[in-house]
Amino acid sequence: MPKKRKKTQFDQGVENFGEEVGALGKKMEKKSNKCCAWYRNTFGVAGPLISAIFWLVCLTFGIWALKFLVLSTGAVLLVGTYDFFLGNIGIFFLIILLSSYLSYFRSISPKAYAVVSPLSAAFDITVFLWVAANIVQIINIGLRNDVLLAGARYTLSNLVAIFLLFAFIGYFVLFIGLVFGGLGRALDKVSMPCQPARKNTGPAPRRIYRSGKDKILGGVCGGIAEYLNVDPVIIRLIWAVSILFYGTGFALYIIAWIIIPRNPNQKWD
Repeated sequence: MPKKRKKTQFDQGVENFGEEVGALGKKMEKKSNKCCAWYRNTFGVAGPLISAIFWLVCLTFGIWALKFLVLSTGAVLLVGTYDFFLGNIGIFFLIILLSSYLSYFRSISPKAYAVVSPLSAAFDITVFLWVAANIVQIINIGLRNDVLLAGARYTLSNLVAIFLLFAFIGYFVLFIGLVFGGLGRALDKVSMPCQPARKNTGPAPRRIYRSGKDKILGGVCGGIAEYLNVDPVIIRLIWAVSILFYGTGFALYIIAWIIIPRNPNQKWD
């Protein structure tokens, strides 16, 4: 019977990091869901159509404003952009409408949406590539680069194949996830023999922990402040200044969030 690999502190840190980031995401999602729930309960199945019409109006105003820029400047890039959006305004409306109904379907039936999620993802990727290829063609009016033009035309002529490819990849990943997810749950049920506890050979060194009672994101600054016995605001100010140096502070915060363990004596939501 295969032995289960023992979790290291780094493994636990990564797991805790994922849980806490997920918790932050759930809080933001909860607030968003309240707004979406009101919108859904108010307009029901007509909501996505109303949303699509609203965005169509916004797009129309954008095209109208772009027309004034074209008339005042006559820039070739602006002319190409204006022609692209005006000529495909109906397609954009259908894209927005379909995306709105997919989002509505996901909100009312997440489990059923999981079945069509690979198709939704493939649709989003295909739309992105369609817009990107057209933008490249517009930019290439001034650049006159044959390679860029060939790449954009190849992408536009193979959009159906691209959609089918990404849909296949999505369903393949979904299938693999279901298979290995079930296998992982089965392995987790396998009982392992307990290992004898190590004897305490001396006083444990003072550890630095992330704070569960004085935290904004991951409790890193609060934990360092508790360890140094200083005001956490000072640590947060130092960290904020370090972010200005090419984002170094942000990267260090993420690393510290993963490496520094939670304080086991404090409550973690």
